[in-house]
Amino acid sequence: FFFLMIRRPPRSTQSRSSAASDVYKRQLRDRENVLYEELIRLHKTTADSYLSWIIKNSVEKSSERQASIMSNLKRTKIDDQIGKTEQKVSTTETMIKDLVSSFLIPNIQRDKIQKRIHLIEKKYFDASKHTLAESFQQVSKKLDEVPTVQPRPDSGN
Repeated sequence: FFFLMIRRPPRSTQSRSSAASDVYKRQLRDRENVLYEELIRLHKTTADSYLSWIIKNSVEKSSERQASIMSNLKRTKIDDQIGKTEQKVSTTETMIKDLVSSFLIPNIQRDKIQKRIHLIEKKYFDASKHTLAESFQQVSKKLDEVPTVQPRPDSGN
């Protein structure tokens, strides 16, 4: 029995060291699992960022290319229109016509407005002239109807 007792403490020491070793291994495994999960999360984040960057750059390049094409098309159309306009305007006859019309048309419009105003004013002027003439005739008839008074000769003042 004594032998058994002597032998037991080493076993309990051994079992304690085995339990401590198991705890240490479990803690180590847990730390490794946490590190592995963080590493996987980091890789996923890096991959997402990289894909986002690639897509963003592709969209920007595509937009720039499309904007450049549209700009070139518009510039070509505008250049064509400017060329046609310059050809049309470049002749001296056309330039003279444009200058004359730019001076005459406003003048003609102003003359039309003045004539219209003159006609309106003439209508009112004629109506007032006619009314005044009738009034003068009526007053003159009434004055003719009133007996005239002869001045008295002065008696010698």
